[in-house]
Amino acid sequence: MVYARELEGRTLDLGVSGALYRDSLVMYDRETGSYWSQVDGKALRGPLTGKKLSEVPSVVTTWGEWRKEHPQTLLLRPEPRPRVSPYERYFADPEKLGVLGTKNTDPRLPGKTWVWGIADTSGAVAVVEERLEAEPREIRIGDRVLRVSKRCDRVFFSPEGLVLPRRVYWYVWARFYPGSRIWPEPKR
Repeated sequence: MVYARELEGRTLDLGVSGALYRDSLVMYDRETGSYWSQVDGKALRGPLTGKKLSEVPSVVTTWGEWRKEHPQTLLLRPEPRPRVSPYERYFADPEKLGVLGTKNTDPRLPGKTWVWGIADTSGAVAVVEERLEAEPREIRIGDRVLRVSKRCDRVFFSPEGLVLPRRVYWYVWARFYPGSRIWPEPKR
């Protein structure tokens, strides 16, 4: 998820608070001290409570795929350091949900299933990444029809800009949007 920092005529300087809300990252803005949910961009606490940041289209891809599409991209390289992530064991363990051992509130999917969540006034849908194929398939969301496909490591929604899906683990999405429709249904 990527959000614009502009809100009500000011540019917010966002940082990571170190707090979690429903097992997802919480940002804060240095101007007002308001706390912001990473999943839906809403202010949870502080003078801007109830306000919402605008989403900005973004891409989840590998460096190799990005480089193929944008060969002129310049890369700022950080100082070399060990390639060990402090989260490596967390990502590898399908049973470990959240830093404090959260339960999966909706057992329709395993907790660490990657979904692309879409929510609007017509409801919420969790698009299961591992069930997508290269051949585009249609999904109806309210009165809109989207085509969804997966090629290499990238998921494509068209027409572009119609929705801004959020890639999250199922157990997090289900806590924000309980009762979400799951799509596509498993093949039988």
